[in-house]
Amino acid sequence: MDNLAGFELFQIRRGLTPITIKSNIAFVKPAPKVKEDFEAWILEKIRAGCKASYVNRIIVAVRLYGKFSGSDWMANVQKIRSHQQSNKQILTDDQIEKFLMVGEGSQYVKHNRKMQVFWTLMAFTGMRTIEASTLTKKDINWASKCIELQNTKTGKIRRIVLYEPIEQALREYVDDLETDLLFPSRDDKNKPIDHHVWGRSFAKRLKLASIEKRTNLTAYSFRHSFGTSMVNKVGIGILCELMGNTPKTAMGYIHLDTAHLREAITKLPLARKHVKRSDLIRQLVEWFKGEIKHVEPVDDYVTIDEKDGYIYYKIEGKVKVKEDAE
Repeated sequence: MDNLAGFELFQIRRGLTPITIKSNIAFVKPAPKVKEDFEAWILEKIRAGCKASYVNRIIVAVRLYGKFSGSDWMANVQKIRSHQQSNKQILTDDQIEKFLMVGEGSQYVKHNRKMQVFWTLMAFTGMRTIEASTLTKKDINWASKCIELQNTKTGKIRRIVLYEPIEQALREYVDDLETDLLFPSRDDKNKPIDHHVWGRSFAKRLKLASIEKRTNLTAYSFRHSFGTSMVNKVGIGILCELMGNTPKTAMGYIHLDTAHLREAITKLPLARKHVKRSDLIRQLVEWFKGEIKHVEPVDDYVTIDEKDGYIYYKIEGKVKVKEDAE
């Protein structure tokens, strides 16, 4: 491509981040300038096994160059369809808890701790793997109890609120760090861990946690799991703020099965009028059985019996009240 210096200035004026500008130039530089040649070039990459996400990243850069250069065909290059994101496998809450509980070998104490914090952030924030891996100490605003991402895909600062237990664990981890990077490579402390590191860690933890390795179950599944879990709790608007996406993009991270859809339809006022009281009681019991993991149950904490046309139920548990700090 010609006039890359002008393309760089064009991106600066649009407010893109330095890392995005550099990436766009790297993608555009080898791209053919003739439409037919470009299409053949892209097709060759697909046949060579390049992922759709990588090819589409090239296309996005070429589109931007088309806007800069005034080339209509470049500005309107169509992305290729990808089923990878929509087919991404997710992890259940129980699987995530098991995943976070396992270690990766006592001989790698520092590595274990580093990856433990890395995966905890992924699970509780829905961050992208590249966002989490490149975090630095200055990205953490302890006063606001949040992470402030500077180099995002959109070029806008994104704030990720830290849940209190995660904030404390992160603070303890950061206090012991000797580098500005939160997750430095073992080979070079000035470079962050890459997909090879978190990929091996992910596979190892799956095995140790006895979680079946499925197609399209990857480290990025944490982000999809976060989106799926949160959408029913906070709605699509808040989820977009949490994940740093537009509603259209955020929908790609939501994977609702028939159980989710069945639960959702019961919230329709007309449908609720026809729900049996006995079914509501059973739902309450099932909910409490799930919550009982977080409290100390008494003997026979849940009993339910049906006879003589009535349902008899009893739910008991006890929770230690945390005293307010003085």
